[in-house]
Amino acid sequence: ENHIKVDNILNNVVRLKNYLVKYYPKEAREWVNTLKNEIPNLLKKWQIDEYKVIKTSHFGIIFIAHSIKYGKCVLKIIPPFIGRYEQECSCYRSLNASFMCELLDFDDSCSALLMEYCYDAENPDDETIVAFFDKVLHGAVNKYSDIASSGFHNYSDILHQKLNENTFDYENEKKEGEAMKKVKIDAELCKSCGLCIKVCPQKLLQFSEDRTSKGYHPAEQQKPELCTGCGLCALMCPDSVIQVYREEKN
Repeated sequence: ENHIKVDNILNNVVRLKNYLVKYYPKEAREWVNTLKNEIPNLLKKWQIDEYKVIKTSHFGIIFIAHSIKYGKCVLKIIPPFIGRYEQECSCYRSLNASFMCELLDFDDSCSALLMEYCYDAENPDDETIVAFFDKVLHGAVNKYSDIASSGFHNYSDILHQKLNENTFDYENEKKEGEAMKKVKIDAELCKSCGLCIKVCPQKLLQFSEDRTSKGYHPAEQQKPELCTGCGLCALMCPDSVIQVYREEKN
């Protein structure tokens, strides 16, 4: 039998709890009570005998698990009131597994997704990130063009350009001291993936306390005077919502 202390499951996922308590306090309380029955049933349904909770998740309760039926997998339970489950489930069901990872099963009543476990990437290096985008690009096929045009942005050309941008002239960066470096983030289109925050060499980016109309906390720049204008944030943004440019003085 599977056992889990579901009474305080949300207390173990601090970022998600803080987000829900701040923006959906009533719904969050009701959801926690529902989880007391949902989680044990899901574990039993998908024959999960080992699991651990990812405490840093922001938009769902995520278990790295082992299933007797499926092997190593990822179970993600998404709050049904934030408008995210339907989009994610539709995406995984519609797109080829080579885009990200295979959807093994789903449960609409619990807003739960059971996905293939791909690989560990807690501290991805540059090669891992580039390989991920390369996999997405080469996994695309023509039959998904209608899906992409109706529900997703067309990132193909943008990502191809990014994959080719693999050298940076840091000497020129140093010579441009007379220009003000500017980082402009289209906050409304930001999806809080955090890649720009991770790659910023000066550690000048962080998640905003504000949220967009879709519920995301966009990235924002701190201490712009310390920015070198290297452009890594714009390079890594999968949605191309970051611009880096120089503003000449006077």
